[in-house]
Amino acid sequence: MSTRPPLKFETERLKDGPQSHALEVAPEILEIVDDPEYTFSDPVRVELTLRMVGQESVLITGDIYTVAQAPCSRCLDNLRVPVRAKVTLLYQTDERLKSPEKYPELFDDNSFWFDGESVEPAEQLRELLLLELPPFPACELDEDDKCPISGKVHKALQFGDAEPASAEDPDDNSLGAQLRRMRKKED
Repeated sequence: MSTRPPLKFETERLKDGPQSHALEVAPEILEIVDDPEYTFSDPVRVELTLRMVGQESVLITGDIYTVAQAPCSRCLDNLRVPVRAKVTLLYQTDERLKSPEKYPELFDDNSFWFDGESVEPAEQLRELLLLELPPFPACELDEDDKCPISGKVHKALQFGDAEPASAEDPDDNSLGAQLRRMRKKED
């Protein structure tokens, strides 16, 4: 049985050409199980292509996908949220990348240092997934503003009172009509 982490790739093999990997890893590998708002019980699917760029850089491209669970921000029922991220990561042996605060001109969000022998993108893959999570997960309402999970009807957000804007259009609860009513009350 191998003790090598599932997301550790030896760069020696890349000298013969690009390598593609399709993996399923447990959420624990990416350390996403302790997120305060989301839970992750489905495996994380990782499809990566690694290639050498020059003599001392490794480019990783691909996709990462999983399903998170969180309470719906409308009905509070449990919701499954598909999460997919594109991966573009560049690993370089330039020691200055270890200190982005000293060399900000070299640092960008997709460039990282590696030792020249292997790359371990678990931390970066974790961040890419977490950045794709919606801040307020919500189910998709149907055309009648009905929640597919709870069956409750959720009307559009209303500001101010709900009295009609005018006699000609008593059902106008658009934001513009509501603002006109608020201004009229102020006068």
